[in-house]
Amino acid sequence: MTNKSIDQEKGEYRKGKSLHISDTMYCWTYLSMLEEFKGITDSTDIQEDEELVQFIQVVQELTEGQRSKLVTFMEEEKLYLSKDKEKKSTEQTDVITSKQLQNNRDIAQTVNAKLTACVTICGTAIAKASRKDLAELYFQFFTEMMKYATKCKALLGKRGWLQLAPNKGTTPLTRDQA
Repeated sequence: MTNKSIDQEKGEYRKGKSLHISDTMYCWTYLSMLEEFKGITDSTDIQEDEELVQFIQVVQELTEGQRSKLVTFMEEEKLYLSKDKEKKSTEQTDVITSKQLQNNRDIAQTVNAKLTACVTICGTAIAKASRKDLAELYFQFFTEMMKYATKCKALLGKRGWLQLAPNKGTTPLTRDQA
C-alpha cells in the first residue's frame, strides 16, 4: 500500500460530500454558543472598566464574524437554520436581571468560560470532522478563540480574578475572602 492522502485513497474527505450527522450537530452547537456572546455588555457595572469593555467588544466582533462564516457554510450545505427568534420585550420593567447583579469579575469569568467552551467544541469538531473543508473552518475558529482565550486569562490574572487551585496544604479561599 502506498502513502496516499485521504483525498486520493477514499475520495470522501472533501467538499461536495454530504456532511455526517455529527458534523451538523457541531455546526448547530457552535452556532448556539456564538449567539450566547450577544448582550454581554448589557451590565451597567462593566462600563467602569474600559479595558474590559474593549476586550468584550472585540470578542463580540470575533464571534459575530465567526457566526456569519458558519451561517454561510450552513446555508451552502442546506442545513436547517431556525428563522424564529424569540422577540425581546422593549417594555421597561422594575425587575433586576442577573446581568445587572454581576460585577466585572463575574462578567470576565463568564466570558472566559464561554471562550474556553468554544475552544473545546472547536477542537472536538476538528477531530470528528468528516470533511477537510469543515475541519479547516473549525481550525480557523479554534485558533481565533485560542488567541482571545489567552488574552482573557491574562486580563483575569492582571486583576487577580483568575481562579487558581489552592496550594497543597492550604485551604481554598471562599469568595468573600478572595
